[in-house]
Amino acid sequence: MARAHRKVAASRADFLHKTSARLIRDHDVIVIEDLNVKGMARNRQLAKAISDAGWGTFRSMLEYKAVRYGRHLIVIDRWYPISKTCSTCGGDVRHPGSSRVQSPLKQELQPARAGIPVR
Repeated sequence: MARAHRKVAASRADFLHKTSARLIRDHDVIVIEDLNVKGMARNRQLAKAISDAGWGTFRSMLEYKAVRYGRHLIVIDRWYPISKTCSTCGGDVRHPGSSRVQSPLKQELQPARAGIPVR
């Protein structure tokens, strides 16, 4: 049984190392949310899944690899209202004086209504 647990732990560590190395190698700036992993692990229904995911270990791997390879790791506060901020202009998407959240409108070009030109 102990051998099976060691194998699972080694597989998890291997996955986290490979994933963090790929992110650090492919990106100059990585932004993550400051999760309260210990607090979330107190939830009886989620504790096993959260512990198995290794979020705390993944973050520490990203931190030391970012320093080692000169990348920037930005940790966003867990209370930052990212879902209430427009991704285009960075502005607040709520109406002034209202607590109701307005969903941002996606700015995309409208598709052509006529047929596709033949070349």
